[in-house]
This record gives sequence, C-alpha cells and structure tokens, in this order.
Amino acid sequence: MSAINKALAELNNKPNHSNVNIEQAVIPKVRNTSPIVWVGVGVLVSLAMGSWAFSTVTKPSPVKVSLQDERSPVLVRSSLESPTANLGSASSGVFDLPKAEPAISQKIAQPITQVDATAQMVEPQKVIQVDKPVLIAKVAAEHSSTADTGEMVVEQVELTSEQLAEKAIQRANKSIDANDIDGALDNYTSALRYTPDNEQVRQRLSALYYGKGQTRKSYELLQDGINRNPNGETLRIALTKLLIKENQQEAALTPLIYLPEQPSLEYLSLRAGLAQRNKQADVAYQSYELLTQKNSDNARWWLGLAIQQERKMELAKAKVAYQNALEKIGVSGQSKAFIRDRLKVIESLEGTNNAN
Repeated sequence: MSAINKALAELNNKPNHSNVNIEQAVIPKVRNTSPIVWVGVGVLVSLAMGSWAFSTVTKPSPVKVSLQDERSPVLVRSSLESPTANLGSASSGVFDLPKAEPAISQKIAQPITQVDATAQMVEPQKVIQVDKPVLIAKVAAEHSSTADTGEMVVEQVELTSEQLAEKAIQRANKSIDANDIDGALDNYTSALRYTPDNEQVRQRLSALYYGKGQTRKSYELLQDGINRNPNGETLRIALTKLLIKENQQEAALTPLIYLPEQPSLEYLSLRAGLAQRNKQADVAYQSYELLTQKNSDNARWWLGLAIQQERKMELAKAKVAYQNALEKIGVSGQSKAFIRDRLKVIESLEGTNNAN
C-alpha cells in the first residue's frame, strides 16, 4: 500500500501539460416518480390502444391493413405507429426522465421490443385463416350504409298464369258491369290466352261474340275447346245450344254423339231428345236407357225408352216401360192417354202373335 500511495503522490506533484481541466462530475439527483404517475400512464396506454383497435375494426379504411391487424390490435406496426412509442421515449412531452436512469427507460421500452419479436414470429399461414372479423365488419358497414341512406329495395315478383288470368277476369267483369263489351272481350281474350283450358272463360267469350253477331267466331272458340278436352261436357252442351238457336237441329246433335264415361243427366236428356227428334233410334235408345238407370223415378225417361223399344219391336220391354211411365211422376194427362193407347196396341199385337 505504501508503494501505491507513493505513486499517487508523484502523479499529483507532476506538472500538468494538458489544457484539459478535469472537473468533478456532478451527478444530478434522481427524481423518484410517484406510483400514481405510472398508474395514469398505464390508463392512458390502455385507452390509446383500445381506441385505436376499435377504430381499425369499425371504421372502413381504404388502406390495406396487414393480416396481423386482424389477430390482435397489439401487433399493428406495419402502417400505424405504436401508441406506446411516444410514451416510452425519454423525449416525450408527457413527462421527462433523466438520461442517467436507463433502468426506468428500459422498463417502458421493453414491451415494444417484445411486441416486435412476437410480430416477427407470427406465421403468415396461421394469420390468413383468421378472416371472419373482416367479413362481418364489411357486411355491417354495407347494412349501415343502406339504412342511413334510406334506400328502398325493390323486389320483382312474377305472377303465375292463373294469377294473371284471374286479374284479367276481374277486369272483364268490371267491363261488363259498365256495359263495355269491347273491354270485356279484350280482357276475356287475355285471360283465355293465359289459361287456354279454362272452359268457363271460353264459354263467356263465346257468348259475347255470339251476342255481337259473330256466330262463326263463337263456334270456333267452342270447337277449339272441345278439341282440347274431348271428354268434357260443358263446351259440347254450349255448342249444341248455340246450334239449336240457329235452327240447326241435325248439326246440334253432332257434339253430343260422343258419350263420356260418366255422362250427366243434362247431357243425356239433351242427347236423347235431339236423337229422337232427328230419328236417330240407336242414339235415343242408348240415351233413354242410361237415363232410366240414373233416375228410375222419372216418367219421361220411361216413356222415351218405351217408344224406342216399340220401334225396335221389343214389345215385352216396351210394355214394361209404358207401365212404369204410368206409375211414375213427370208426364202430363195427355201423355198418359197416349201411354194407354200404346199399351192397347201392344196387347193386340201380342194376341195376334200368339194366335199365329
């Protein structure tokens, strides 16, 4: 130790040839920061990070944000500056820290270093899979835009042929009520174009043309409908009645020659009467026989059948049919007198045949 003290003494006594004055370093007193300040800094950092994260999600931005933004708001460093950059710097305007205390500055800067390292370690493949929040935000923005602007969405609905025909029929009925025959013709024509198999519309349209004196047009409409539905009765009966009004008795029977599988009483009675009038015995016989099967309590049907049977010389069947006609209701007194006369004739014929 004596040798060291001796060396130090020589250095002090040695003349100083340097122009540099060595002064005693003055170390400033380190200010102790209050814990309240650090709590405030933490709150400010949290608010700044939360507001920035909310703005990046809700506000649509034209700037393309990297895929790392969708994963966590803490990872955003590509296009926006970190909210902790200014707070952690020694030159920040919020508070000043002395340069001689690196430990405190390092505590602030440490999270940024960890954030950078975490951002660099993120694998792009894993981040690409997280894309749902972006799509949801986009849809919400579009929905909000439509609601704010008050735009009306117009949806085009196509009506079926039946619906269009029904609307045309309604207009036609209104035209008839207003005595607008031409308007009714146009609307019924439109309805028939939408539903060509609608026999009711076709029959009404035919009647309107017949009322205007266009018989040919009326006939063609009914005939076309019969060709579309050969088994139908409605248009056949309508055409027969139209021809009867035109005094075409023989032609009136033509639509009724066809016999449906389940003919109605109206169809058979009209068919039987026209066939008997036009001396179509086979058609009349068939029609009256079916009528008695469908309605055995009607005396007229038995009378018609008895006449046809007598003409075919089926005397036994005719006698039974005449007797049924007398017992049933539906014939006049004159018809009953006719029936009794025919029964007498049949009995005389049967006696003659038995004598021979």
